[in-house]
Amino acid sequence: MNVSPVALLVQAVLAIGIPMVATWAATALTKAYSAVGRWPDWEKRLLVAVYAVCMTGVGHALGLKLPEAFGALSSADVQAILSAATAMLLHRLLNPPQPPVKI
Repeated sequence: MNVSPVALLVQAVLAIGIPMVATWAATALTKAYSAVGRWPDWEKRLLVAVYAVCMTGVGHALGLKLPEAFGALSSADVQAILSAATAMLLHRLLNPPQPPVKI
């Protein structure tokens, strides 16, 4: 079966983008809770990774998978890593770090 490069690209963007947005949204909602907002940074990153794995699993169940043409890069592991990394990047773009305030 011959699939166009555009179709492969669209499938990859959907397979990474939808779980990424869901991961980012779940993390933002969780961080709105004040107790989670006080967690150390590494715990928040771990939370993002857990959400990314869960959202990627849901995405796989719904058929949002990376194209088979990607070979070994089409695994759920790679998809979860990409979703977590892009969710963290999206968070940084929308919430840049604030410089320390000098008193």
